[in-house]
This record gives sequence, structure tokens and C-alpha cells, in this order.
Amino acid sequence: MTIGKKVTKIGKQAFEGCKAVTTLTVSGDVKTFDKQSFNGCKKLKKVVFKGKKVPAFKAKAFKGTASNMRVTLNKKMSKKNKAKMKTALKKAGVSKKAKIK
Repeated sequence: MTIGKKVTKIGKQAFEGCKAVTTLTVSGDVKTFDKQSFNGCKKLKKVVFKGKKVPAFKAKAFKGTASNMRVTLNKKMSKKNKAKMKTALKKAGVSKKAKIK
């Protein structure tokens, strides 16, 4: 699934419990992933962020996703933003076992 460049917010519980989403590509700079937006998407194993900015991740935005998830960040993102993104994703519920690069 691809989230387009013009999308700025993923709403509360927008994809909660979705069983069909296995890959997520965020094309632009989404500003907010609201509460539980991808909560319980157990088959979500790959997420690609193409934007350079760090979005706000609300409570449990990625809680209950695959523990072996691979998250790819934009190569042009600053080291400072990459560090912020990793911390924010962990707080949002991404597994400690997930690989974030």
C-alpha cells in the first residue's frame, strides 16, 4: 500500500487490525500518524518512509505489527532525524526486534 505525497495525516484507527497490508510506503512527509493508526496489523512487515521529516506518532500507532518488521528511512534524511525517527517508532509500538535503517 502506498500513501500519497499529498496525505498529511493518518487518522485514528485508520487501518487498525488490517489483515491485507503487508508493505507500506509513505511517499511524502506525513505529519501525523494518529492513535492506533496501524495497531494490530500483524502482517505489516515492511515500511518505507520516503520523506525527510520526522512525523508525530501518537500512542500505539504501530503496536501489534510484525516483530520482524523492516523499516527503511530516506537516505537523504539527516542523522539527527534518523535517530529521532527510530526513537519515535519504538515509542509508537514498533517491535524492539525490528530493523530500522
